[in-house]
Amino acid sequence: MRYNGIRNLARRIIGWSLFAITALYVVSGFGITAFRIVTRATFGLLNKPASFRVHDWLLAPLLILLCSHLVFRYLAQKGRRTQRVDVR
Repeated sequence: MRYNGIRNLARRIIGWSLFAITALYVVSGFGITAFRIVTRATFGLLNKPASFRVHDWLLAPLLILLCSHLVFRYLAQKGRRTQRVDVR
């Protein structure tokens, strides 16, 4: 029973981290193409060169979290299929 709690916690952490990194990835990508808007919106914190760097740095964590998210989903679906009992 304790294992399921740890697994659910790991799934939640991975899910929310994936959400945050995806949001940053989108904002940094927008900062590359529409840098004047993003620079003003972030008060100069995220200019075009910084957006390039952030966008490049986030690719590996994004892919790692996406793969781990997909693996957790696959294992959860596989676990549900094997635990079903057909009562007739």
